[in-house]
Amino acid sequence: MPETPLYIPTPAGPLFAVLHTPDGDRPPATAALLLAPGGDEKRAAHGAMARLARTLCTAGAAALRFDCRGTGDSAGEAADVTLESMEQDATAAADFLRARSGGAPLVLVGVRLGASLALRLGPVLGAARVVAVAPILSGATWLRQERGRTALRRSMIARELAAAGAAPGTGTASARTDLPAGAEDLAGMPIGAEMIAGLGRLDLLAAPAGADAPETLIVQVSPRRTPLSEIARLGEAQRARVECLNLEPFWQPLESPDVGPLAELIRPFAAGGAS
Repeated sequence: MPETPLYIPTPAGPLFAVLHTPDGDRPPATAALLLAPGGDEKRAAHGAMARLARTLCTAGAAALRFDCRGTGDSAGEAADVTLESMEQDATAAADFLRARSGGAPLVLVGVRLGASLALRLGPVLGAARVVAVAPILSGATWLRQERGRTALRRSMIARELAAAGAAPGTGTASARTDLPAGAEDLAGMPIGAEMIAGLGRLDLLAAPAGADAPETLIVQVSPRRTPLSEIARLGEAQRARVECLNLEPFWQPLESPDVGPLAELIRPFAAGGAS
């Protein structure tokens, strides 16, 4: 299966992407656009996103994974990323993928923040199907959790440095001071004031799906065999099928599970909505 690195031109600068195409001369059955997590979760999930793209190719899909502006190898600065810029970049990537796949039905496959955006963008982009893996339901809750993890990480680093006899403020224990006004450093990743405000407004449960919502699969990643109450509510609001998968959170830096079971769960649905 060919994997072609390329740049997608946009008015705000080029977006780095990798296009995965199925073997053979037949046109793709579907066009699968992968929407990655945000912040440090994107970095940790990089390998998993590549595995998902390759598995979708085995089902006949042309799959595109890309870096939003301000991330990876795309143009822009991390502190300038907003939810709106991510949606604009996803729209540009969807247009590019459709052109390269001969107008095959569009499938959005998002993970974490990418899943939240996929649920929002599905009707806007005219997607045939949406797969939302462990979506962030509340941006405010996610921010609070990330701030807590960042503070804990800094505290642990500070204790290790102190035990090693380092002077206070040495190393990476302290927060960055070179960020724009209103920006924060979360796990070494700058996040701007506009992004913080946008995440504060993100609430998937407050926005039920419209009549034109695409067929949707929501995947809960946890040891539970039944959906959490909020995931069940989201499934009802989105009129979505909900599946529970016992898998470690592959978007966390210290986790690197085999995402094969997730890929196999997604593949038939993305290929044609099959159960």
